[in-house]
Amino acid sequence: MSLDTFSDATNGYLVDDSCLFGIQVSAVKHTGNGETLKMNIRNPKQVTFNWKICKFSKRRRRTPHVVKIISQEFTVGNHKWRLWLYPNGDSGVKDSLSLYLELVLAPSTVKKVIAEYSLEIQNQISKSHHQKRASVWFNTTKSNVTTSNWGWPKFILLSDLENESSGFRQKDTVLIQAKVNIKTEVTYFS
Repeated sequence: MSLDTFSDATNGYLVDDSCLFGIQVSAVKHTGNGETLKMNIRNPKQVTFNWKICKFSKRRRRTPHVVKIISQEFTVGNHKWRLWLYPNGDSGVKDSLSLYLELVLAPSTVKKVIAEYSLEIQNQISKSHHQKRASVWFNTTKSNVTTSNWGWPKFILLSDLENESSGFRQKDTVLIQAKVNIKTEVTYFS
């Protein structure tokens, strides 16, 4: 309010050089849970994780189909991650290596995380690495609707891995690199 409006006696705010101020406080009853969206655009938490798999062909030949190799856990921010590799392809794939990123553990208040990530099988002869990128929601709760792991069932053809001249498998060793950047977190409070 302008000082002129306040000072004009016909408006009733200032009478006989006096005014009266008041405040009314109402309490609102908390009725449920809330969510907070935190975006890490300015200070992204990106980590690079390198995984060396030795004796790769021996691991492939253990059983004819579904074999899962799990990496050690690595930390990005306050979250624990790991990689899943199916050297013979997962249950629906026969001609490709399958590779996935899994959110293993998140702080108890975090419901979901958007992670921008890349998974790469490094070419040990040249710099022409085989890489795929994605940006997806990882859910911290286990349910039938959502998932805590994402990746590619057909990441790279097994024929490309078997051919040592391609550079992806040298001395029976495969090098995998994961870059994970947490972009957004949804936390809850009650």
